[in-house]
Amino acid sequence: MHRRGTPSGRLPVRRAPLGLDGRRRADHRADRQHQHRRRPGPDDGRQRPSSLQQLDRVTNRNDTTLAQTTEISGSRTVTDTEGWSDTSGVKVSVSTNISTGIPIFVEGKVTVSAEGSFSYTQNGSTARARTVSWRQPVVVPARSVVEATVAVTHANIRVPYTLIGEFVYRSGARYGGTVGGTFAGGNSENVQVSLKEYNLDGTPAAAPVRQPAVTLLKISPAG
Repeated sequence: MHRRGTPSGRLPVRRAPLGLDGRRRADHRADRQHQHRRRPGPDDGRQRPSSLQQLDRVTNRNDTTLAQTTEISGSRTVTDTEGWSDTSGVKVSVSTNISTGIPIFVEGKVTVSAEGSFSYTQNGSTARARTVSWRQPVVVPARSVVEATVAVTHANIRVPYTLIGEFVYRSGARYGGTVGGTFAGGNSENVQVSLKEYNLDGTPAAAPVRQPAVTLLKISPAG
């Protein structure tokens, strides 16, 4: 089974033939030519509250009578863990690469990222490393302290999925079928830079200066 524009791959699976009693025996192997299709919707995924993972903290102190401009920058590798559990009882190979996006929770809804090949491990988990990068200009007013905190939001979601395709038996026979279950994982979604201005005595500034816009703030696959 193949649909244009839908990635497909080949997964070895185990499915037993029917016996005389209508039940399936457990000693027959087959291959599955499948597609991965995910239809996200507003009510088909569950999300645990997002949390912030702090990546860096920088304090800039200006004891002079003139405002100063500096920049904070850096990168850090974070690891997200995802797993696929099945509810159909069909056994799939231990680890198989499929071309598919990963469900993520963005702006209050579940969507699918376009990240290409991903390792499908049935009833297991896969670690995925990503690099978080940032570059933020900072204005430090005269006789002030500006504290910069860099963090990445992290959310855990559970989303149903379906692998759609056909069973291919050693005899050459083909039968349509599906493997379904639940995708669960943690997703690093967004990088945030928080800037707080204080007086030299540690009290919050009454009128914080307007800070420049971020010039680089992104998450990319770790190379």
